[in-house]
Amino acid sequence: MQTDATGRLAFLAPSRPAAAGEQSLLIDNRGTVTNGTVTTRLRLASGPQPAAGIVFGFRTDQRYFGVRVGAPGPAGLLLYEIDPDGQALLGRAATTARVGDWVSLSLTLAGKEATVAIDGKPALRRTVERYRGGHVGLVTFGETIAWFDRWSVAVR
Repeated sequence: MQTDATGRLAFLAPSRPAAAGEQSLLIDNRGTVTNGTVTTRLRLASGPQPAAGIVFGFRTDQRYFGVRVGAPGPAGLLLYEIDPDGQALLGRAATTARVGDWVSLSLTLAGKEATVAIDGKPALRRTVERYRGGHVGLVTFGETIAWFDRWSVAVR
């Protein structure tokens, strides 16, 4: 995690060139979340195919879930699962987020239900059968540089 020149905005950037499909994770180890709301504001700053978002249910680097915002379009918002067998797509939705725009991203977890909102508007809701709780955090993909602020975790 780095900060801008003012020290008020934090951003996540790769420490080295990333291979295709590689992710950079920043995990909040203050506790685990089973039910609650995770919120951040993000801005995709650069990258060949920029994408960033929230990780949840993190148990190891081979077992977690995530929601990511990428290029505008019908598949700009993705909900996915990572397990030792690879990555599985759990849902997708359209987004109009563009590189350089600030976007509020919110994830509400209630039991096995995951609800994602962008800029306060519901965007995606799915049952996540294998979700059992875990740590939450931030993620960028490939060589993406993303700015994050207003990180909030409210546990129920």
